[in-house]
Amino acid sequence: MQLAPLLLLPISLLLRLAIATTTTNISSSNETSAGNTSCSPATCGGLSIAYPFSLAGAQPQDCGFPVFQLTCNGGRAYLTGTFRENLYRVHNITYDNTSLVVAVETSYPGDETCHIPDFNVSSSLALFPLNISHTNKDLFFLYNCANRQGNPSSSACPNRTIMGPYDITEGHGEEGKPPQGVAENCSYTSVPVRDFQGLNPARDYERMISNGFLVEWWPKSDADCRECRGRGGECRFVELSFQCSCDGRHCRNSRRAAAALVLLIILGALWLLALHKRRKRKRSASLDGLINREGTPPLASLRKEFSMTASPRTHIFTYEELDEATDGFSDDHELGVGGFGTVYKGTLLLFSVSYCSMVHRELI
Repeated sequence: MQLAPLLLLPISLLLRLAIATTTTNISSSNETSAGNTSCSPATCGGLSIAYPFSLAGAQPQDCGFPVFQLTCNGGRAYLTGTFRENLYRVHNITYDNTSLVVAVETSYPGDETCHIPDFNVSSSLALFPLNISHTNKDLFFLYNCANRQGNPSSSACPNRTIMGPYDITEGHGEEGKPPQGVAENCSYTSVPVRDFQGLNPARDYERMISNGFLVEWWPKSDADCRECRGRGGECRFVELSFQCSCDGRHCRNSRRAAAALVLLIILGALWLLALHKRRKRKRSASLDGLINREGTPPLASLRKEFSMTASPRTHIFTYEELDEATDGFSDDHELGVGGFGTVYKGTLLLFSVSYCSMVHRELI
């Protein structure tokens, strides 16, 4: 089966054409919108244009995806970056379900009265992040048929050897192939069209083409954009990624801020828990140091000895009092190591600043 002439073009040529057109439009956009830095919605005819789309000459180019930049010509919006100027007209954009209706506006080469594309529309949109909706139907046109047996009797564009429209099928079929019964000696093109009411394909094919077809865009970043607008920001596409702009500056991400706060609270709780366990181990070790080799605390015998030999005003502090005075024998209260153990500084109730030594149990 022969292929449409445009499909024989190298993919690299199509890419160069698309890049060249995009570069030209971007330069024009930067020149005409140099004085405008706002991404507030723009209009073309009755179409409202906002993120992820942008309107050349009315909005900065980073107000949307570069491939979704539109141009306005005579109150009609067209996709830029196509291999022919004003090839795809955008009828409407539905932001809630990330879809738009586009129509191919072109003529058969050499005959401006024949409004039938000479290429497969689905293939020509492969460079865009668009999915052709399966709710559309395919309209096929045949030409260069050596044998017209099995072809429709109607002839589109009488000045050309184009037969059709041949058939309308639900969905695109297998890789956009025409339905069974099409002669293999024919070339063909396919055009997606929306569902119709009261239209005869053989008679109203031009109207069906001009009514357009439904496509859906990706990636679906509407949730991020809605959140951004809820914070009073503007949705932009900067350095190949989404960015929320507030007064020309990058907005703080509330989700990230909340996550950082939660993480900080968790880390703080873990730090307090570790500090508590450390003090608990230190207190346990301190109590262990007050036990002599016989396993009995020496405080009772010390009190008895001091009461017999020392002044009645001599005060024997309990471990709990010393623990409280030194903040759990904290490192902040540690003065050094003496002959009988570590020396701590602390403030005792009803007493001035005092010093105590943690006696090693080997010395008891």
